[in-house]
Amino acid sequence: YPVATSAAFRAALIDSVPGDTITLTSGLSYIGTFVLPNKAGTGVITIRSSGFGSGAPAGTRVKPADASRMAKVLADKGNPAFRFAAGAHHYRLTGLEITPTPNSYTYDFIQMGNGDTQVGSLPSFIEIDHCFIHGDPAVGGKRGISANGVNINIHDNYISDIKSKFQDSQTINAWNGPGPITITNKYLEAA
Repeated sequence: YPVATSAAFRAALIDSVPGDTITLTSGLSYIGTFVLPNKAGTGVITIRSSGFGSGAPAGTRVKPADASRMAKVLADKGNPAFRFAAGAHHYRLTGLEITPTPNSYTYDFIQMGNGDTQVGSLPSFIEIDHCFIHGDPAVGGKRGISANGVNINIHDNYISDIKSKFQDSQTINAWNGPGPITITNKYLEAA
């Protein structure tokens, strides 16, 4: 699924099936909250940038300079850029720049398990790799990734400008879920 607009991206999320790859156009911006639905089956749905190819090898952390090869997903009006629906599973986000619209404070750039209390309702088998996640340089943001789930793998990312003048902030935080959560080879910057 190659997609070039926010509306086409939302439609691809609805229409995709396990095993599909949704390819966002590098250099373009996709604005809003994109909900990753719960799908039947166990194949991974991959969301990636067109200029990122098949991705980068594991163990190679991205840098801000890599943003020129990435599609930009912009969180808007304090809402997350990505929100996992209850029970969503087998997703991979790779090679994306995830940030807010200018001068916008975001609470969660990627939100998993918001208020879900049953293990079966938590997102599971989620991989976030080679992404550049950053808050607004002036106003920051509260949390890069809310990782409440089951079998979460977060690696080779660069997370920066997560800061706040009025509350604590975290690059990655989890408070509800059995895990495991694997976090490796990342640049993490939060106040």
